[in-house]
Amino acid sequence: MASPPILTPTGTTGWNFTKTAKTIEAATYQEMVMVPLIEEAERLYGGLTIRKAARVAGTVLAQGADGDVLVPVNPIGTPVALAPVGNYVAIYWNENEDAQTDVDIEPQSVKAGTSALAELTDQSVLALVASLTNFMSAAAMTTAIWYQAHARLMGFTNGMAAKQQVHAVFTHKQYPVLGQIDVFSNAAVRGGSETPYANGIWTKGDGVKLHITTVVANDGAGDHNVMFLPSAFKVSWNRRSQIKKQEIGLQNRVILFNNLGSGIVHDSRAIDIRITATGL
Repeated sequence: MASPPILTPTGTTGWNFTKTAKTIEAATYQEMVMVPLIEEAERLYGGLTIRKAARVAGTVLAQGADGDVLVPVNPIGTPVALAPVGNYVAIYWNENEDAQTDVDIEPQSVKAGTSALAELTDQSVLALVASLTNFMSAAAMTTAIWYQAHARLMGFTNGMAAKQQVHAVFTHKQYPVLGQIDVFSNAAVRGGSETPYANGIWTKGDGVKLHITTVVANDGAGDHNVMFLPSAFKVSWNRRSQIKKQEIGLQNRVILFNNLGSGIVHDSRAIDIRITATGL
């Protein structure tokens, strides 16, 4: 007796059915970390020159001097020029794609472009760290380097770093090592009752707020982590991130754009901590 026909997915494909989810899983992007931490300057238009005061030294007047001959000092510092740069993310699609898909392309494009532009902007500002005059280099981050960097920053700023909020932005690759430094793991040193990872984005250690990012500048010298006062850098906006929507013929466009300038204003108020080990 012959066997009855048995339908299987590979045997008869005419009735097979596969389904695509209606939602789209978003990609991941690094949120801005550095830009919100630094000081903001007035709008730069085609360029902004930031005037600075120089550090002046005092002189002890000798007891026998009559004070009619004094040595003047120059209080004018070297100005810093900020130049504008435009950043953008452009996503295009045609009307056929819009007509033939069940997905609303525009909000998906805006969401992706906004996140990508924020990541790019923060990355460009963090690239300034590699140009700092003050730096330390080591194979891996240690407790000693952390304390030394903070102490040097206090010295470079003549004590300012001991009285103002200091920030440190480090690569995620050093996160496991940083978690072992006593100022983050020891509540008696850290102060308060917070656990080291309670706040997610940053933790406090030795009076320094630690921020973690994945877009720290990296080159042949290593990862350019930074410990700094907010006034070490300036950011000046001509145009904050905005969305431009365009229709050209049968083409749709979403363009995310910003225009800003950034620079190192007070080199002595930041220190580049170059770490060559990957940490992971």
